[in-house]
Amino acid sequence: MDVVYVIGTGSKWDNNELRYSLRSIEKFASGLGEVYIVGDELPEFVNPETVQFLRCYDLPGYSPARNVYRKLKALFSATDIEQFLLSSDDHFFIKRVDFNNWPIHWKGDSMPKKGSTGVGDKRYTQTMVDTRQFMAVVGLDLKYYEGHTNKLYTRWGWDYLQKQGIDSWMHTRSTYGLSLNSPMAATIMQFSPYRASGYRKDVKLHHLNTETDWGLLKGAESFSIYDSAIDTGVAGFLQVMFPEPSRFEK
Repeated sequence: MDVVYVIGTGSKWDNNELRYSLRSIEKFASGLGEVYIVGDELPEFVNPETVQFLRCYDLPGYSPARNVYRKLKALFSATDIEQFLLSSDDHFFIKRVDFNNWPIHWKGDSMPKKGSTGVGDKRYTQTMVDTRQFMAVVGLDLKYYEGHTNKLYTRWGWDYLQKQGIDSWMHTRSTYGLSLNSPMAATIMQFSPYRASGYRKDVKLHHLNTETDWGLLKGAESFSIYDSAIDTGVAGFLQVMFPEPSRFEK
């Protein structure tokens, strides 16, 4: 299974999140195919001979959802990739997993509605509400397929969503754009034999310095982090977990 990282213009930790994410998939992921990185610049430490890099700049003034959409659109246009796991530079694996049988995770029975609280900040909440509206209009299951873990994407799923007019919704019929994760997962689950799915509680860390923090990792195969976590124990944990360079580094 190929893996795609969509990256931005840098990070608080000088892109070291990506360094350790790559080390984690090399250590723990079986069935790992090509690694694609789509973004403005390839981080200096990444070996350009062992990854597929596609340059696609963020547009100033565009929301994160719209810039991610642009980058995935560029990927599907410029390559013949058929399916992949969409990852993030702050996703880290800590147990052995099979990427060829990676389940589609969901975190709730229903996408957030207008007036929902406790979802996230105003922009994220509105993005989820607009995504729900698109899914309802085109007849997709409204299960909340978000969460901080790798997401399965397929070319035929992308083509289906294009035919349903997602491009128009992304750019003109939504406030900040749409999240692609839930429509893609719902499409795969409704229109293919793929049935590997299950509920997954988010494992996203603000810090790693209490017993509760460590408890969140028990039984988890992966976790993700907030930016603040780098200064509160997570950086040291990653350095201990993954001391050896991966083949994706120079």
